[in-house]
Amino acid sequence: SFYVDDCLVSAETVQELYQIKTQLIELLRCGKLELSKWISNVPNFDGEMEVKDVTANVDSSEPVKTLGLYWDPRTDHFCFKLCQTTTAKHPTKREVLSTIARIFDPLGLLCPIVINAKCIMQMLWKLECGWDDSLPDAAITEWQNFTNSLATIPTIKIPRWISEIPKVVRRELHIFCDASKKAYGTAIYVVTEDDAANRSSRLLTAKSRVAPIKPATIPKLELCAAELGVKLLTAAINSANYDSIYCWTDASIVLWQIRTPTNREVFVKNRLKVILEHTSAENWSHVPSAQNPADIVSRGATADQLIESDLWWNGPEWLRMSSEHWPENITMETSQICLLITNAQWTGWTGIREYLLTVSNSYLFILRVIAQTLRFSNKCKRSEVARDGPLFPEELDRAFIILVRLEQQEVLSEDYKILSGISKKQLSPRLRNLGAYLDENGLMRMDDRMDNAASAKRNPIILPGGPLSKRLLRDVHNRWWHAGPTLMMAEIHRKFMPLFGQRSARYVYNTCVECFRRKPRLCQQIMGQLPAARVTLTLPFDNTGVDFAGPFKAKSSHLRKAPIIKAYIAVFVCMAVKAVHLEVVEDLTTESFLDAFARFSVRRKKPKHVYSDNGTNFKGAANVFKEFFSDSANQEVIINKTSEETTWHFNPPRSPHWGGLWEAAVKSMKYHFHRVIGDTILTVSELATVVTKIEGVLNSRPLTALPTAPGDPDFLTPEKLLKPVNEGSVAAIPEWDLRKVPRLNRWQITQKLYQEVSQQWKRDYLRTMQRRTKWTKEMPNLKVGDLVLMIDGVQPGAKWPLARVISVHPGEDKRVRKVMVQSAKGTYTRTVQNLAKLPLEDDEDPESISTQGEVNSPGSVSCNT
Repeated sequence: SFYVDDCLVSAETVQELYQIKTQLIELLRCGKLELSKWISNVPNFDGEMEVKDVTANVDSSEPVKTLGLYWDPRTDHFCFKLCQTTTAKHPTKREVLSTIARIFDPLGLLCPIVINAKCIMQMLWKLECGWDDSLPDAAITEWQNFTNSLATIPTIKIPRWISEIPKVVRRELHIFCDASKKAYGTAIYVVTEDDAANRSSRLLTAKSRVAPIKPATIPKLELCAAELGVKLLTAAINSANYDSIYCWTDASIVLWQIRTPTNREVFVKNRLKVILEHTSAENWSHVPSAQNPADIVSRGATADQLIESDLWWNGPEWLRMSSEHWPENITMETSQICLLITNAQWTGWTGIREYLLTVSNSYLFILRVIAQTLRFSNKCKRSEVARDGPLFPEELDRAFIILVRLEQQEVLSEDYKILSGISKKQLSPRLRNLGAYLDENGLMRMDDRMDNAASAKRNPIILPGGPLSKRLLRDVHNRWWHAGPTLMMAEIHRKFMPLFGQRSARYVYNTCVECFRRKPRLCQQIMGQLPAARVTLTLPFDNTGVDFAGPFKAKSSHLRKAPIIKAYIAVFVCMAVKAVHLEVVEDLTTESFLDAFARFSVRRKKPKHVYSDNGTNFKGAANVFKEFFSDSANQEVIINKTSEETTWHFNPPRSPHWGGLWEAAVKSMKYHFHRVIGDTILTVSELATVVTKIEGVLNSRPLTALPTAPGDPDFLTPEKLLKPVNEGSVAAIPEWDLRKVPRLNRWQITQKLYQEVSQQWKRDYLRTMQRRTKWTKEMPNLKVGDLVLMIDGVQPGAKWPLARVISVHPGEDKRVRKVMVQSAKGTYTRTVQNLAKLPLEDDEDPESISTQGEVNSPGSVSCNT
């Protein structure tokens, strides 16, 4: 057969090969085509050519390339040659794909090796790695192990001749299929047989695929492997004639689906259609997993393991034996399957109940599963007329009796044994007071005094507070349209005598997600430690907080009809002494703020650290400072100390309580402004004058307690700490303590007064900030993976977006106050006060949910001053 300009020919004898050679030369010569190369595994075959102008220019001592594969004519084996692979220190996804593409394996003979690389490639897509991004740590080790094993691939030799038997009288195809969580695949083997019943088996072709990114069950992947095997079988059948076809799988569920293809879901039905179009149910048989060569494809293997694997190259040993030695086929009738399930399930109801409690929180689901199990059991035992369709009330009643009885036997085990006569101890006081007894169904009931009351519910069932009781409460809560705790307990009392109180009902109510979303409770955390900038006395405004207030109406001039414009006030607050500096600005742009910042720096002092929220003007100013100090043209100015770098610190988004100091300063400034100015519209210069006077008022506020007696020291104000001092840290006490020196000169008197002010700040002012005014209780930390609602100041709680915590940022006290969350719209940084954790079943203290602050109106967040 020709492919482009190459012709591949195989013959059973040398004479037949010579005949083919002569015919090819004559046919090509008729078309004015001359042979340019000829190579064979027959020695000196090319040297015996008698046609002119035909030269054998191929060195038969080296492997030659044949349609992408390398063939060694000396040994008549196929082999593989890989291009030189680059071992980069930091490999990328592009290099991974390039390395995979270098392995040319059209027959799939190296499937177990290549599937490992395909799984690594799939993992990189799941991690959303870029083409030129370095591999993550999770993939580097696997990729290095794979590349190291590639050096062994050239040593793999595969016989070209598919059979070891010279005279073949029978050919068989055997298809093996298997799947795992990461991949599925198939392998096809050719079995040949001669007249003496000698058999030989060799690998013909194989194919593999990685499991889909969307998770699928193993039975579905096994069915996909069977479909892949059938598709590969159709290509193999077209290449030669075969007497018999056998299909093997180690999944008994796939065999059952192939034998009973009706009433299947769409996914299964479509694949069964492909399988049964090319094969029949009689072709399929069961093979043990240890004897299934396709298991090597689905799990992957290294080159060293593949070379030593006789199972892969030749198939299981019984392929070379007669059919009497093949694995016994599975033929299961419906009655046998029912008997197996019955024997497996009827070991006891306790295990079934425990399993159902772990997989579902729905009372109705558990009840219906028990009822369906009872129906199935009756069908197997043929004790009743078989029923189909919806469950009948009497079936649900029997399932209810079993569930309640198991609940009582587990929670009230000792009392149940006493009532059953197994134990002779006395009942517990709470059941003795209820007059507990066992009815004909084995249920514990209360012996009440309502025999003469026709309308009363007599002898209610005793319901302990176990896991089933919790699910029953949740069912009542949902059926009665999310009823409250009182209504839930009222409905429970209609049929039961519960041994639990409203605490369990409140737990169910508090853990209902729908109820929580209608009335969310924001997370809280104990108030953290004050930052060092608040409790360390430095030069005024070394550590500064900044915010904007406004807008305020102002006139552009004194003219009567002068236009009214908006003006804003930049509020600068010293973090240490609460001193305030106010500047009037025209707008909220970065340029206007930089002008105000320049005026503030000249009049006061350029701060070393600035704290603010995430306003765009503050972000822009921080970028300006960053660009200035990173520009090489300004290095001379920086070295000469004519400009000091200012470090900017930003609070988390939407967290005004993190800047309570300047938020309180804004509030105080507005307090004086609106009470004095009212609705009067001032000019810009008049507004600047008023703001400066308000600044003086704010700096005259007392920071410490007022004196109550004539001899008490005077109170401390920010103004006293704004007096001019020498450069250097005012927190450091001079070498000589001048407060106890009897005679001082004028300079020393000035320094003594300042030392007394500093000591008063440390002694009296810091003491006022020791107490926590709110957020005094430690709450559980948010953890990675928690589901939360993100507060929205506009929408009601039911419409707050849902998010998941992807990282936490604990403080020095190991308490989490800031987290990063992932929502449908992106990734955000939020403080815990802006989040509401959804209630979960595994919360340690369900009652602690109700102790957190409830949100009565959206966006009501207080500030820490």
